[in-house]
Amino acid sequence: MKKIGYIKGLEKYATQLEEFGFELFPYESGMPFDALIYSESENTNLFSTISVDKKPLFLLNVRNKSVVTSAEILKNQLYSSMF
Repeated sequence: MKKIGYIKGLEKYATQLEEFGFELFPYESGMPFDALIYSESENTNLFSTISVDKKPLFLLNVRNKSVVTSAEILKNQLYSSMF
């Protein structure tokens, strides 16, 4: 089971993702996670506040994405280049 952190304000979205078998918890809880979901429109300073241990972090901007689409991306770690 993948552990997914979420940013404050995405509680409803996180609850819906749990139905796909993910374990979700607030980023602020300090729990280790495999991926972090956020919404670009709500978290303009997100990247300056993220703190992770020395492992890669999968970030998923869920803005304008359905829960089904996000679940598929998280399951398969599909992503597109930022550049």
